[in-house]
Amino acid sequence: MLKWIELENIRSYAREKIEFPLGTTLLSGDVGCGKSSVLLAIEFALFGIQRGEVSGTDLLRHGKKEGSVRLCFEVAKKEVIISRSLKRDSKGISQDSGLIQIDGIRQSKTASELRAIMLEMLGYPLEYQTKNPIVFRYTVYTPQDDMKRILFADAEERLSILRKIFQIDKYGRIRTNADIAIRELRAMKRESESLSSDLEQRISEADDKRRQLDSLGMDFRRHQAKAEELDRELARKTATFDGISEQIRTLSKKSQLAAIKESTIQQKRKRNHDIARESPELERKIYEIEKSLGERPLALTLSEIELTNKKRDSEKKRNELLSLQSLLTNEILRYNGILEKGVCSFCEQSVVDRVAFAQKLIEKEKLLSKVKTELSELSIELEQIERQRRELSEYSYKIRIYANSERELNEKRSRLKMFTEERMQNENEVADLVKELIELQTELSKLTELESQEHSAKNELSQIQLRKTEADRAFARVESQIESITRELGRLEKEIGEKQRLHDRAAKLAKSISWLEQAFVPLMQVIEQAVMSTVQQEFNQVFQSWFGILMGNESLSVEADDQFAPAIMQEGYQTEYQNLSGGEKTAVALAYRLALNKSINTLIDSIRTKDLIILDEPTDGFSSEQIDRIRDVLNELNLRQTILVSHEPKIDTFVEHVIRFQKEGHLSKVVR
Repeated sequence: MLKWIELENIRSYAREKIEFPLGTTLLSGDVGCGKSSVLLAIEFALFGIQRGEVSGTDLLRHGKKEGSVRLCFEVAKKEVIISRSLKRDSKGISQDSGLIQIDGIRQSKTASELRAIMLEMLGYPLEYQTKNPIVFRYTVYTPQDDMKRILFADAEERLSILRKIFQIDKYGRIRTNADIAIRELRAMKRESESLSSDLEQRISEADDKRRQLDSLGMDFRRHQAKAEELDRELARKTATFDGISEQIRTLSKKSQLAAIKESTIQQKRKRNHDIARESPELERKIYEIEKSLGERPLALTLSEIELTNKKRDSEKKRNELLSLQSLLTNEILRYNGILEKGVCSFCEQSVVDRVAFAQKLIEKEKLLSKVKTELSELSIELEQIERQRRELSEYSYKIRIYANSERELNEKRSRLKMFTEERMQNENEVADLVKELIELQTELSKLTELESQEHSAKNELSQIQLRKTEADRAFARVESQIESITRELGRLEKEIGEKQRLHDRAAKLAKSISWLEQAFVPLMQVIEQAVMSTVQQEFNQVFQSWFGILMGNESLSVEADDQFAPAIMQEGYQTEYQNLSGGEKTAVALAYRLALNKSINTLIDSIRTKDLIILDEPTDGFSSEQIDRIRDVLNELNLRQTILVSHEPKIDTFVEHVIRFQKEGHLSKVVR
């Protein structure tokens, strides 16, 4: 439902806001006062500039560089405000980007984006995104010239327009697209047939390749069997050769072992000869050492350590006695001086008791005599210790000589014993080695024969390997031929598969072409005729009904023929449209217009403008009685919002609202 519109520099309007109430509203005013300009502005706000219908030059006020339209309406319970603007420059008049506000959410969009949004919100087909939305023109607002174009057009043009209005032209587009598809399918069929034309030849070539493979397969199996037999023979001969070679290697190792044993026998015999030569001399030396050794020297009572300790103690005691002797000698001299002088030279005290002092002197002298005696005894003792040390040194020398001789004797006895044992062991080992050597030499006698066998086996093995190489080459040649033909066959089979696919595709395309030509296209034509016939019948009933309401005259009747042309009957005779009066012509045009509105709204369910209609000068040429019948039309329409544009003052009496326009000095405005 329309709520209001604001115009700025649009045609004869400088700045104006017009509100549209619900119910029936009359836009009243003299001819040329700007009523139809409001309707064009509404259409511009919704869909923008439309080539051949609504141009910028028709809308922008002369002398103005900019103009705009703001339209507020309600659709699907949403309030929408859409704004579009026009701008004049050196290139002409163009429309800028616009604004749209839906339930308070405002967005900036390009002109084409706004049109797409409007088509979606109004429920119009989106195909009108790139062409004029004629559904709006024939359901909501139809300028008088557009209605005349349908009525006065030839049959083909009229049907073309009505097919677009009723969206029946899609069947024509389907047939056109089907013809295009048929041409494309024919081209694809010709291409597929051309590419698959040598299919049979390729199949024959593939059969030849398969026969070649069968023949080569027999050769392959024969050569394979021969190669396998040679492999087995080669394996047997190789095993025989390896066995002989292993025996030869084993005997070669035994030959080396025999040489080692023979060398060992010689070494041990030489060693026994050396032992036999050295033993008499060793026995003689043992005899001489036993004879010269004699008795073992007797051991002394004191050891070197005891004598050393005893000497250290005696020397310590002598040093102590010498110190005491020196001390006593000095004291005796000092006492004799004091006794002679009678006075101590150190403390200068007089000798009171000379007898007692003389007695001390005697005691000191006795002690000194005793010390001298002990010193004399110690000197004797030290001399005795020194003598004992010399004796101990001589004993040590003798005992070393005796020990060395005894050790040498033991070594020579041990060596003689070892010689005896070694000689006996060598004799035993030589006997064993000789026995083993004889056994090895017996085995080694077979080596010459084995080497001869190895040479023969090697020659046989070389011959088999040569035959095996020739067989492998023949096998490889056949295998290579098989691989080559297999690759070629694979390529042919792939090519055959592709050509078969193209052949099948050509057959399917032929069926598709036949179905399109013989079934689909005729069916679309039948459907179109059936739909058009149904629409025509429904349209005719509505058309006759509206005309009856408008005329109320049984002597004049109308019907829409199969070309949707109005056929007019007067007094039972057909008459031409041009022979009608002005009011009768307007009645035919208005009834046709209302029938289109009803038929389109019924046919297209998605339309959301079914409760709105705008009638532009619907009473042109009407008599007073016919104008009264407009009230019946409005009652029959019973829409939420009906807007009439008319200069007939009588209509004021049977509409709910009147908006009056006037024009002064080329400027239109609403009279409030």
